[in-house]
Amino acid sequence: MKDLPIFEKVCMNYHFKNTKEGADPDTLIFAKPDLIFELNFVTSEIKTIVKFDVSLIVQPMFFEIDPDQQVFTIASAYDGIYINRKKNQYVDLDELYSIDQIRSVIYDTEDEEFYILTNCKEEKMGFYLLKYPKEDPTKSTYLT
Repeated sequence: MKDLPIFEKVCMNYHFKNTKEGADPDTLIFAKPDLIFELNFVTSEIKTIVKFDVSLIVQPMFFEIDPDQQVFTIASAYDGIYINRKKNQYVDLDELYSIDQIRSVIYDTEDEEFYILTNCKEEKMGFYLLKYPKEDPTKSTYLT
């Protein structure tokens, strides 16, 4: 599998696709600079889930999704993308927040919020932690 072209520049973070209760997982979800795709590791079938409007500059380091697997945040150190499949929404996060040097992205299932830790905001070096609700990245709050 690793030699397939689709795996070029794939993020090392991946997620099991949700299954019906009691069913064994058979599909993994991956992100790469230009798309999110799924691989059924039983049948070897590959399907594109989302193709990005604008690709990430480099291979993503972070890939977080909500439990319903409809809202995604994908990021490299230099840029990030928010995708909401239900709303057909695509947001360039580094442009929206004027951030760079992304160091971590996590999703909190309890609060239903994404968190981004970055070392550069508006071209100023520092320690910046921001959060935004899964339904609207424009409603962000800086915690530091």
